[in-house]
Amino acid sequence: MKRIAWGLAFPLVLAATAVFSQPGAPAITSDPQKTPPWAYTLLPPGLKVPDDGAERVQLPGSKVTYTRGEIRDLFSAKDWFPEEHPAMPAVVASGRKPDVYACGMCHYPNGQGKPENAS
Repeated sequence: MKRIAWGLAFPLVLAATAVFSQPGAPAITSDPQKTPPWAYTLLPPGLKVPDDGAERVQLPGSKVTYTRGEIRDLFSAKDWFPEEHPAMPAVVASGRKPDVYACGMCHYPNGQGKPENAS
């Protein structure tokens, strides 16, 4: 899978830091009414989650399919391209219920992660 290199993301972090460190910049707060919408994924009130159904979805170039319910399961890392890396350790693939989600959900099944959560 392709991902944004840290070198591309770093200038964005610097720009955001410069903007929000200025006097009069919007405050970052835990109050949902005052939290800037770009900071977190905020779901609108009353959002209806689509029915899981039995429909299986697939990414272009992948041989693997999952239902939407399987995709939302945080205790099972979705490995769309298992042939591109060694087998995942158990904690990466399925976490440790009830407290530890599958590491691969954030850090990818290949362990490389994204710039915001690294390898």
